[in-house]
Amino acid sequence: MLSEVITGSEGGEGFVLIKDCVQCGGRGLLKSFIKAALLRNETVHVFEFEISQEEMYSGLTDGTSSSLVFHNGYTDPLNWISNEKPFDFSIQSIKSQIDQSKDKESEAKNVILVLDSLSWLLHHIPITDVCQLLQEPKRKESTVKRIIALMHSELHDQGIVGSVSHMANTVVTLSPIPEFTTVNWEVDPYAIGETVQRKKSGKVNREEECYTVQKDFSLIIHHDLHNRKQAIPKPDNTAQVDPAANLTFNLRLSEEERHAKERLSLPFTFSEKNQKMDWESIVGS
Repeated sequence: MLSEVITGSEGGEGFVLIKDCVQCGGRGLLKSFIKAALLRNETVHVFEFEISQEEMYSGLTDGTSSSLVFHNGYTDPLNWISNEKPFDFSIQSIKSQIDQSKDKESEAKNVILVLDSLSWLLHHIPITDVCQLLQEPKRKESTVKRIIALMHSELHDQGIVGSVSHMANTVVTLSPIPEFTTVNWEVDPYAIGETVQRKKSGKVNREEECYTVQKDFSLIIHHDLHNRKQAIPKPDNTAQVDPAANLTFNLRLSEEERHAKERLSLPFTFSEKNQKMDWESIVGS
């Protein structure tokens, strides 16, 4: 299903969220989305806040970058170096930047909006403004056909992650590869991608796939995920310490001590003989 989402064969519209983690970065997969959109001759606007333009263009400039428009929010997003007005992250500003960069040939094309990363925006502008931006593909008059956003989920509260995920049509959650049985991989898998896709009919599709991003940002899907096994815990070689080894008293009673305990009359307890004597004294009085 991940390949279908990347190629746009499932419709190619709405909001796609890529949630990565420390062990599995998602920028390679994000660039796979960009490369696939460029090969479909779609106009892609990248709002970049975490890497330079050279690094983003690397691997995407082999004749397909003419439709790739880079908006630099990385070098000086708050305009501390220049004296110009700080970068405006509002919906109106982003839409105006997209409109200004259009030429006559691309004016009629639908636009793919890429946010790298959404985490940067969530740390600098209110989440309500971000949510309004993510709703843009649903507006009939909007030229933004699809939004693809990378999110570092470990940097946010679960409430924010859940709210953003709820707005997405497709969520791809990355996780590291556990131990595998002996499988003849032609290419070592990079990560596991769990894809959850919500259809307009309300149906939800879910699938886990191992994938590898190649140097040209094409994707290899491995179909041997069912051979995965649970990670075997490492044996504990530390010696087991007996907590009762150095005690100055015994935790258990011997047979003689147990019988002595049973014969002992504890204070404020009455045997049948004592109860009879007390009753006779009350009646005699």
